[in-house]
Amino acid sequence: MLRNIQNDTVYADGTKKVSEAMKRGTFVTVNASGEIVKATTLAGAYMLDRGLKLTQEVAMGFPVSQYDETQDVVDKGEYAELVPLVASKWATSEYANDVVDGISYLTVGADGKLKKSTDPTILVFNGFMNDGYKADGTQHKLAVFTINPAVKLA
Repeated sequence: MLRNIQNDTVYADGTKKVSEAMKRGTFVTVNASGEIVKATTLAGAYMLDRGLKLTQEVAMGFPVSQYDETQDVVDKGEYAELVPLVASKWATSEYANDVVDGISYLTVGADGKLKKSTDPTILVFNGFMNDGYKADGTQHKLAVFTINPAVKLA
């Protein structure tokens, strides 16, 4: 899941397809073939997103959660949005277990998820937020981060 906390207008490229199923909020890049793949570094990375996917439930006007599997996962071969890393505040469900309160910076792991960084990066960790409830009654926990334009990517 990817949430824009600051509600800045961000123009995303929606002309590429994903090479494998990925969750919204995964950090991605574009390979030489023009496909969206999971990023392994922040350099050249984007955040993956997609608008509402038309399903039978959506077409019939039923309420559908953004966390529903049909909405949160971008399937292989589907078009997706490449959200650039510009100054704004975001929250994502795609983070590793080492992202905990008390750390300052984040980077991207080989799986495209946020992970703890010991060095300053463009991603400043702001803590966690709860974003609604799952079917089992537990809350959706998202990692909140600010993109710091003062830090330049290598």
